[in-house]
Amino acid sequence: MNIETTTCISLEHIALLQLHATQNNMSVRTFISALISFFSAMGKSRYCFVQATFV
Repeated sequence: MNIETTTCISLEHIALLQLHATQNNMSVRTFISALISFFSAMGKSRYCFVQATFV
């Protein structure tokens, strides 16, 4: 998936994204795409989203 956008990310948030991307052996770009896909899938079912949030 190719995503082209301009986003302002704080230094604190980019550090967190880099940390978690590294821990999952992904590039930051791939990690962000995975997060978007995950929350998109969870958003389709409110029950799943609430369950995933509080587990």
